[in-house]
Amino acid sequence: MIKHLTTLLLLSMLATAAVAQVPFYAANFSTGLPNGWTSVDASNQGITWEYCTGPADNCSPVFTGQLPFAASSAANGFMVVNSDASGAALPNNHVAELTTAAINCSAQNLVYAIFQSHIGVFENVAETNAVLRVSTDKVNWTTFVCFPGLTETDNFSENPYFSTVNISSVAANQPVVYLQWQWTGNWEYLWALDDVRLFNSNPNPSFDLVITDFFYPVSSIGTPASQLATDTFGFGVDVFNKGLAASTNVNAIAFVETSTGDVLFTDTARVANLPPGDTAFITFNTLYPPELPEGAYRIRYSVSADEMDERPSDNNREAPFFATTSLFAKENGIETATRPGTLPDVWTWGNIYTMASGVNEKYAAREAIFSYACNPAPDPQANEVSASIGLFRVNDDILPDFSNFNAANFPPESGMTFVGFAVFDAPDTTVNFDVHVLPITDFNSGLEGVPLDAGAQYYLTVTYEKPFNTVFQSIANDVVHPGVSQLLYLTGYSGGFIGNPDPFLRLNIDLISTVDETPLPDNTFRIVPNPVNDVLNLSFDFETPTSTTITLADLTGRVITIDDRPALTNDQLQYNVNTLAPGTYIARIATPNGTLTKKFVVVR
Repeated sequence: MIKHLTTLLLLSMLATAAVAQVPFYAANFSTGLPNGWTSVDASNQGITWEYCTGPADNCSPVFTGQLPFAASSAANGFMVVNSDASGAALPNNHVAELTTAAINCSAQNLVYAIFQSHIGVFENVAETNAVLRVSTDKVNWTTFVCFPGLTETDNFSENPYFSTVNISSVAANQPVVYLQWQWTGNWEYLWALDDVRLFNSNPNPSFDLVITDFFYPVSSIGTPASQLATDTFGFGVDVFNKGLAASTNVNAIAFVETSTGDVLFTDTARVANLPPGDTAFITFNTLYPPELPEGAYRIRYSVSADEMDERPSDNNREAPFFATTSLFAKENGIETATRPGTLPDVWTWGNIYTMASGVNEKYAAREAIFSYACNPAPDPQANEVSASIGLFRVNDDILPDFSNFNAANFPPESGMTFVGFAVFDAPDTTVNFDVHVLPITDFNSGLEGVPLDAGAQYYLTVTYEKPFNTVFQSIANDVVHPGVSQLLYLTGYSGGFIGNPDPFLRLNIDLISTVDETPLPDNTFRIVPNPVNDVLNLSFDFETPTSTTITLADLTGRVITIDDRPALTNDQLQYNVNTLAPGTYIARIATPNGTLTKKFVVVR
């Protein structure tokens, strides 16, 4: 079985290195299930807590994209529920319960329960279904939250996730106390548990800030360099005070950097006082227009305060983005795959991609790139699947949040216009997670390649129809994009979503033409030398500063390099071509007044 998973960075409730107090009770499962503890499934379906000797034990599955359980003493054994052990949905939710023997808390005026976990859910959220229950008689139980904020289905926690739970209201000064970890779920992933400790005071440090979430301003993790300027970056970050004391002058810094750490942009924002237990969403005043050449970049945030943070490891967060040659992508590679929990006969999922306004060239959608996976037989296998690819132009009157988009069926009759398609029939050699590249056909002309309008949004879709509705769409969970980044149809329009998970469904664009419809004078630019070996030099001769798009491409129009220059006059630009195969290519410039295309030859 293949289901979606992600690693969601939530607030980590305790770092083991910071615990100075000595627990009055501890269990690390180094010798198995402790004496007097019990493990049952209250639903009588056999999904129970089991003892694992270590992360490599067969009873502790490692799902795609996740690491083995990383609790402090996991190597010496831990407890785990494999909710996925049945391999399919259960008739009813399982209720796996792990209960301690009686614990004497009669001398403790306060009782804090501390433990480390790793949990993955698919249908039942962790916050309300994976809980700690406490009782003094095994009859009356009080429920406490273990995973605050882990409310998304199809999600994984941190590994390990540190929980600090104040159970004093039930356990303080009681001679008999029982703790119970109860998981109500159905076909989830796993819940691993280790390093249970009880303290008679709050073990959290005085000063501990953590970045719990941040604003990722890029609408697609991969965007052609020619289209990237559509995104004007704004910045914001959630900072939580996990410490026991207030933090003063909380400084948050936002960065745009190259992948090697060169800072391209930075801005700072401040909160004067952040009380313990509070979260501040810190926004930044400065915007950044990302007119960047092709390459790998990252958004990074850092937080500090007047007081020295006692757990600085969670004071930084970052995520990558890419200025590509021709590729739109919402993700940075395949992590796993997912499908709707309740299967309709037909379902469609797709990504929204936005063209820049004001570029000097015209582009066409050439290829859709997608991937999927299948369950074992008797479900259809990867080499038997058929699917449909669609390209839709979003109507100009649709609001950015899609609040006035109300198409009940797919394809939509309003809100979008069908402009391109591809039909997929799997080759016999296809296996799960293969990447498939399909040419897109223009719906109106019947020719390959769909002209794209400047400033327009496009919805690239994949549709699976019965019997292939059991297919799992390949996905990843790199970032949460701003605004509506994807749309989903099940039995009808299911809404627009702000990413995460993002389907592996990419769009390749290239020049719509290499023919100069309005040619510029031949002396507007020169190529020297020609033929060229390693470095191509382009010399320009404009009478006045001119907005110019420089494109290097092969003879079919497939883009190699795009470079937008706001004001060229008598300039010389250099381009490294030492990675190109020997052959003939084109150098093309486009301005508001026309275009000029010249050939150059690469030799070795």
